[in-house]
This record gives sequence, C-alpha cells and structure tokens, in this order.
Amino acid sequence: MNNKSLELYKAFFHEIFQKNNIFQFEKVFAHFKLTYPEAIGEEHNEIAPLKEWHHYISEQLFLAPLLDLNFHELIFHSESEVSLQFFQEKRFFTQHLLSKDDYQLSLEILALKNGQKWNYLLPFVSFGYLLHSEQMRITLVHSSLDPQGKTKFFIRKSYQEQLKLDQFKLSSKNVFKIQELLDEKANILIAGATGSGKTTFLKTLLSECPVEEHVIILEDTHEITPQRFTHTNLLSDPSNADKSLKAYLSYAMRMSPDRLIIGEMRSHEVIPYVLAMNTGHRGLMSTIHANSALDALHRLTLLFSLYQENNSVTFDTILKLITQSLDYVVFMNNKTISQIIKVQGAEGNKIIYQDVYAN
Repeated sequence: MNNKSLELYKAFFHEIFQKNNIFQFEKVFAHFKLTYPEAIGEEHNEIAPLKEWHHYISEQLFLAPLLDLNFHELIFHSESEVSLQFFQEKRFFTQHLLSKDDYQLSLEILALKNGQKWNYLLPFVSFGYLLHSEQMRITLVHSSLDPQGKTKFFIRKSYQEQLKLDQFKLSSKNVFKIQELLDEKANILIAGATGSGKTTFLKTLLSECPVEEHVIILEDTHEITPQRFTHTNLLSDPSNADKSLKAYLSYAMRMSPDRLIIGEMRSHEVIPYVLAMNTGHRGLMSTIHANSALDALHRLTLLFSLYQENNSVTFDTILKLITQSLDYVVFMNNKTISQIIKVQGAEGNKIIYQDVYAN
C-alpha cells in the first residue's frame, strides 16, 4: 500500500463520519472497500496502516503521552498549542501530533461516543468521560465560536481520592465543628473559583453524612459518584426540559430525601433550590463559582433574580430570603478552606454574618 491509499482512506473517513456518524473501523473500512475496490488488497500489511491511523484518531491516542503527567487541567488551544495546569504552575508547549482536520474529527467522535451533539448549532458541550481508564471532565468549544477558527479542548482530571476533613488543613476543633453542621443538617453552600476544590470538599462532606440517610445528588456533569446504596444520583440532559436540574429538584422533593445535593449552581435550578430551603427542607448542599463567601451570596441572589419567571421579587427581598434559609458558606481557595461564615440575615443589600473560620 502507498501513501496515496492512506490519504484516500483519511478523506473517506472524514466524509463518511460527517454524513452518517460512522466511526467504527470495521464499518468504515467495509464502506471504503466497496467505494474504492482498487485502492487496497487483502494483505494484512496493507490494512494495518489504515487501522493504526484510524484508532489513533477515534481513540484519541494523541493524548496518551500527556495523560500520564500529574496535571490538574489540560487545554488544547488548537491542534498544536497546549497548556498544562498543575497545582502550582502552568506550562505551555507546541506539538505537531495531528492535523487540524484530524484534531476536529477526533473530538467530534469523542463527543458522539458520549452521546453529545456538538456542532455549529450546538458549539459548547461539557461531560464526564472515562478516558484511557481515568475519569475526566471534558469540555469542547467549537471552532465556530472563535474568530480564528480554533477548536478548544479542555480536560480536567477528576480527583478520585477520598479526603478526610482534617486533610483540608483544619484543626481538630474545626473538624468537629463541621461534623456538627452535618449532624444538624445545616444548609451549606461551597464557593470558590474554578479548580479551588469545591467538589472535592463536597464529596468529603458526603462521606461524613450518616450511612442511613437517603441522599439525592443532582448534576449536569457527573463528578460525584454515589458512595452508598442509599445515594440516588440523577444526571441532567440540557437538551431535555424534563431532565433539567430544575425538573429534577421538583422530582427529588417527592423522593423522601434526607439530604439534597446539587453539583453546581449555574442557572434555573437556583429557584427551586432556594424555595426548598425556604419551605423548611434541611441538609441542602451545593457549590457555586464566587470570589468570596459574601460574593457567593450575592451571586446566588443574582441568579435567582435573573431566572425568576417575572421580576416581581426585588433583589433585596431575594437576598433576605436566601440569607434566612442558608446557614453557612464555605469558601475554598487552592484546595484549602479559606473562610467559613454563618449567615444570619440581611438588611437591604447588606449581609449580616459571623465569621466561623478564617485561614
């Protein structure tokens, strides 16, 4: 076989995937032989290069040398421009492992294998995926969103090790205090920047909850694995209104939850979450992106204000509603707890709180 046959197969694979979403080698190769019977014989040494290149693309094997590195996040800014975020540093480098077209094809296959529609009309997807035997969080940003036509590819490793409370640099007194909050089923919001350790800490809190509790976990990206058979996990589907986090919250209230968890607050789900707290439900926990503990409360209020069905409830009223229902905010920074505040109420847009812990 010559390079011409391989190039012909590459072009054919791109075309048949775009038309029919076929990416399995046996199926693609069978169509290829029917379309170009003269391009290749039956000898193994002629088929092997096609199969090798095919698996390199469809199994994202270009990632193999990078996945062994102990990174926190890996970002492909294009097919050749890569950055690695470690816990204390960031590295940039250039590589030339595949062409722009092959890079795009490989990511489209990755999305399809995870049941995701990703194209010009649906340019942003994020999902959990077992990549090369390791759980990852994948985010894809389509080239149609970038003025330079670059497709962005983000891989964040899911932190699998289960940490104990004392591993968050807390004294035995503060560990006991947090365990008390769990025992009294306090409503807790965990805040911080991307990669600050919010989800890791939430997992730790779940591991400290009583074994007999029925805990319902609602997520839009699967990051929290149920730790016990008494845990129920529901994963949302953004393309289906009946499988949204907002809908799941309504379902969950009919499922006798002892504790209700939302992986992250981003939009409509904030409404039933806050209302559930306000109607007396206890043991609710969630995470939110914020710059401080107080900023988390303002951001939660802003989300409620933006996504309420009408504008009849003022910002100050919403803030008062939230601060009457939410008990504590934990602020994370660089995988440690920076601050814990006890929420006591609000006067106008001023939050009344007490510092429980400050690092």
